[in-house]
Amino acid sequence: MRIARLLPVFGLLALGLAACKDEKKDAPPPPPPPPATTAPTQPSAPPPAPAPATPPANKPAGQ
Repeated sequence: MRIARLLPVFGLLALGLAACKDEKKDAPPPPPPPPATTAPTQPSAPPPAPAPATPPANKPAGQ
């Protein structure tokens, strides 16, 4: 008796899944993603200037 009740449920479920697969095939494919570029679009900033070679003014040389 259980099989007689569950058979129509499984049949409808199978039909529903088959209909979903058909709809997905009919849909147009998504557009391809834009090509990835490895080069940056803006040039990088120049490196910061090196520190001066002279010692700071508040410390005398030799300490």
